Amino acid sequence: MIYIKRDVLKKIMEVNGLNQAQLAKSIGVDPAVITRIIKGDRETVGTKVICGLLKYTGLDFDDIFFIYTGDDFIQDKIKSKLKSRRIKISANAPEMPQDESLDSKKGNPSTQ
Repeated sequence: MIYIKRDVLKKIMEVNGLNQAQLAKSIGVDPAVITRIIKGDRETVGTKVICGLLKYTGLDFDDIFFIYTGDDFIQDKIKSKLKSRRIKISANAPEMPQDESLDSKKGNPSTQ
């Protein structure tokens, strides 16, 4: 999965004097995509965001994005989101099943 460095995205907007809608238009995505990224509701990004930002900024991929596939990282992110929503997490909770078939059947929304 490809993740975006939100702090870098915010800096790109600040340096270029762009709001979320202006950045979205500049890179060819819906403004709601940028809003969800900035708010933290969307962490992974698809090819439109990747190509748009690389072309617009001229930065290298590693300057804006990172790739991580480790299970611990994903589980930590899920736990963090649940804690931020004040949902109690048991230390003895079973691990979440990993069903990779969902992405291939429905399509991964982060790559659209």
